Amino acid sequence: MTKIVTKYVECIIYRKTHEGIKYLLLKRSNYTNIYPGIWQIVTGTLKGKESAASCAIREIKEETGIEIKRFFAFPKVSQFYTLKNDLVNIIPMFIAETNNENIRISNEHTKFLWLNYEDAYKKLFLVTQKEMLQQVNNFLKNKEYFKTLTEIIL
Repeated sequence: MTKIVTKYVECIIYRKTHEGIKYLLLKRSNYTNIYPGIWQIVTGTLKGKESAASCAIREIKEETGIEIKRFFAFPKVSQFYTLKNDLVNIIPMFIAETNNENIRISNEHTKFLWLNYEDAYKKLFLVTQKEMLQQVNNFLKNKEYFKTLTEIIL
């Protein structure tokens, strides 16, 4: 029987600039088993009894080293299916704002870019991450939507 699991989190990191909102993308190392060399947002795997929010914060620090200015739970989840394990994976989504332009990437990644929405959307590989970026961008551009986000106090 197909199981529904939550083992992963994803986080879209942005910063405000004079040119507008910029989104952080990371290029996966070529040695990774899954999707080597693709451009992605911050992703991570839950450890033990860790909450999704705690996992996202940990992964942001591990993968980027940035200081989080504001942190939000996004009201939508991402999902994907794996045939090999017959699992439906539900992925909580978070949004993090930072003032940091320079980051310290982990060995999981080889490069990073700060891109405007259109360029980030084109560069992302996974369709689910493109969809989430589109929705997050709508929330960040619309003050009424933005006010509905649940901010997590760090």
